[in-house]
Amino acid sequence: MKLRAYIDRESRRIEAEETRQFQHLAAAEEYRDITEKWLGAGARWREIGSTLTVWEYKGDRFFQWFSGVDALEHVEAARKADEALSALIKEAA
Repeated sequence: MKLRAYIDRESRRIEAEETRQFQHLAAAEEYRDITEKWLGAGARWREIGSTLTVWEYKGDRFFQWFSGVDALEHVEAARKADEALSALIKEAA
């Protein structure tokens, strides 16, 4: 009985880890797509120090992030920044 419980617990742990890895990979791919769109629109990024990266469009900062941030939180913030960039582009037009 203890062995069965152990096997079940480990199976759930492994499945949860695989799900987490898939979610982080999907978030990283989405972030790549978002930033490629930003670059195509004329936005630029630059590092400030060793931990901060900022994105700017025509001198206006619309996104910043610190290294070490969780990928899921990072892509959520990038989605909001994508909306902010769209607004900046409309204002510039």
